[in-house]
Formats: sequence, C-alpha cells, structure tokens
Amino acid sequence: MKVTKENTNRLQCIDCCTQDAYSRGQFTASGWRQAIREFISRGFSDQQIIDLMMSKHIRWAVDSAEKRRNKYTSTLILNYLDKSYAKCLSFGTFFPEDWDELGFTDDGCVSSDL
Repeated sequence: MKVTKENTNRLQCIDCCTQDAYSRGQFTASGWRQAIREFISRGFSDQQIIDLMMSKHIRWAVDSAEKRRNKYTSTLILNYLDKSYAKCLSFGTFFPEDWDELGFTDDGCVSSDL
C-alpha cells in the first residue's frame, strides 16, 4: 500500500470498524492491520474490506491453520483467501473482481450457501 494520508485514514477507519470482528482476537494487532493494508493495495473498497474482515471467512482461515498459535499474522488471512478463492491462479492472489467468489450478498452478508 502506498503510504498516503488517504490510505492511512482508510486503514485507521477500517481497523476501528472491525474492532468487534469475531476472529480479531486470534490475530496480532499488526497482523490485522497488515491484512487491511494488503486489501487496500489490491483495490478493495472500504466496505468490501470491512465485510471481509467481519465475515466467517476469517474464522475459516484460522480453522485452516496447520499449526495452532496464540496469535496469527496477516499471512494466514492472505494465504487462505489466495489459495481458496483466486480465479487467476497464474497470479495466485485474490482481487476485487473475485468478490462474488466469497459468496457475499448485496447487503454485505455471507451467503448461507457456502
């Protein structure tokens, strides 16, 4: 993420909005913020990032961890999404155009079909 005042403000706002995320306590504070930074860099909107960080996808990332840890870093979130939902395997990363693959409905909730 390019460090700009706008991006710093976005990061702080999203971090604040996701304070109550179910799985937040499973991550280091810096790891949580680094995941947000990466999603900003990939072009996700603030609402998409908030929806994602508040979703059960983050819990699933924790459940998928090969080793149990006291606290996880952004790597767990990013690797889980990149491996599970990337359409463009040649790039190997999850981007906004893959958003529908996460199963979010128009109101930002995760579809029960997943």
